[in-house]
Amino acid sequence: MVRDERQRRRESLHKTIDEWRTEWIAKELALKREQARKREAEKRVQEAEANRSKHRELSKLLEKVKKLRDLRRDRLKREGHFFPEEDDEFFNKVASLNDVMKIEEARLDKERNAAAEHKRNEAMDVGMKEREKERDPVYEYWHQAEFDIDNLISIRRQWDAFLVAPSTTGSSCIPLSFVDPSPPANYVWASCLTHGSN
Repeated sequence: MVRDERQRRRESLHKTIDEWRTEWIAKELALKREQARKREAEKRVQEAEANRSKHRELSKLLEKVKKLRDLRRDRLKREGHFFPEEDDEFFNKVASLNDVMKIEEARLDKERNAAAEHKRNEAMDVGMKEREKERDPVYEYWHQAEFDIDNLISIRRQWDAFLVAPSTTGSSCIPLSFVDPSPPANYVWASCLTHGSN
């Protein structure tokens, strides 16, 4: 009988240990996945920033080359040189390349913004999970409307009860006359009051 009791207790302890270990492994895997997602989001933001800065450098270089070409071309025109039409064809190719680069820059901006938004969302999710772990009852009470639409509606109805006519069932109203406040509790509060005779 004692032996059976020991065996049951041992099996119960092993079962508890196995459950704890499974839970711990699941938490570790979730934490590793979360860290991997953070690294991936950070990597995407960095890549988008690198592509964007590289693209900006190329755009600036292209603009400088075009400006230099225009200056040289103007100088040669003043000296009386004639330029063949094929030069305009090259210039048109450069202009179309510039247009393509602007489209690419807009795409890179969108990609960077999407990566940054994803990173912000990940941070918010982590913050919400941390908040859920802590579960401060006072915080929950005062901020319950932020997390649940039913609580928001309930609180809103409570406030709206003061905004209706006194004849409405289940409501009260704001007093019609001014209610004199009680005297300040201490000298600090008294120093905050203004004594105007307006």
